[in-house]
Amino acid sequence: MSPLQTRLKDRMELRAREEWPEMDQFVQLRKRIQDLYRPGMSVLDIGCGCGHTLPSLRKIDPDIDYRGIDLSDSMLSEARSLFPEVPFERGNVEDLGEREPSDIVICYMLLLHLDGYERALESLARVSGRHLLLRTLLSPEEYRIKRFRKDGAWFWYNMYDEERFTGKLRDLGFSRIEVVESPLQNPIPYQDEWSTWSLGDRQVFGQMILPWKMIHAQRDA
Repeated sequence: MSPLQTRLKDRMELRAREEWPEMDQFVQLRKRIQDLYRPGMSVLDIGCGCGHTLPSLRKIDPDIDYRGIDLSDSMLSEARSLFPEVPFERGNVEDLGEREPSDIVICYMLLLHLDGYERALESLARVSGRHLLLRTLLSPEEYRIKRFRKDGAWFWYNMYDEERFTGKLRDLGFSRIEVVESPLQNPIPYQDEWSTWSLGDRQVFGQMILPWKMIHAQRDA
């Protein structure tokens, strides 16, 4: 694990322990789920990390039926340590297999790091019962971006074409799709290790202003 990945993991763990403030995007997610949630609904969090979304969801219902999936063994180990009562499993968003659909499926800040979103959306659609909630970068045009770290390694940081992205969701059977801005409420000071900071309510990464969007895709009841 790189020094940057270690720092990111440490910050996720602090939020999972509620020793750091709730992230802006999780406040927005919590408010959205609060409006549609009914007791007994199942929630599946894809790319759950160390379970740092769970404290926000437990503000809605302390007994919420939550499960988490992540590809990182180190993240899952920490999640199981922090929340031993919660089922966490290893899995790939592009191949979630056959499982009973969950009422609410969350996939936050993951799709932009893939080499394309099509297979992931197909997999997510198969496990989504009624509601699919995503957060990723959408813009009028598509940009496939490789971000290089100081150690020479790189990762995807893609912005996807919003019209094509939402069209794919419709093709997968979601009848109602809402795309809303996902702005920052709290400023981010400049930090060299991420080269990210805030400009008004926007996040800047390197030389890019990031067009974060929350996407709520719904199936008819």
